[in-house]
Amino acid sequence: MLLISIIVISNLFFGDKNNYEDIVGLTQTQNEIVRVSTGGNKATDQVLKNAAEGTQLAVASQQQFWLNYLDKHGHGVSTKNLEAKRDSSADKQLTTAQQANTFDVTFSKLLKGQLTAYRTELTTAAEHASDLAEHTQLETDIHNVDLLLKQWPAEVSTSD
Repeated sequence: MLLISIIVISNLFFGDKNNYEDIVGLTQTQNEIVRVSTGGNKATDQVLKNAAEGTQLAVASQQQFWLNYLDKHGHGVSTKNLEAKRDSSADKQLTTAQQANTFDVTFSKLLKGQLTAYRTELTTAAEHASDLAEHTQLETDIHNVDLLLKQWPAEVSTSD
């Protein structure tokens, strides 16, 4: 509640600021999480497959919200710009892991790491939110990422 009061008061005194750069960065991160999570169909563990699918759907939904938000405010993001955080090393890690029969473990660690970093990015964006509605949506996204992280198994068997 204190944070919300600070946001409202700072906007009153310092005028209308925007958070578009942070939000564009979020959509790029979301794009990469969705892209990597589609590889969950290669997992052998059903819990892992389910967590990957849930992650893909939830993060894609969050991304669509923020892309619409940016469009509405005249800051559309091109497909090329969305790909700015594409991580080819993730693909290499997963290819190597699949060949070594360690795909499930590698995939789980990779996605949990991406989600944890994404949560940090959401927190930063919430701290820079330009208005109460934006802040509230970012807090909702943080809560949803926390729920996603709980779906991922604590440990995954190394025997695929």
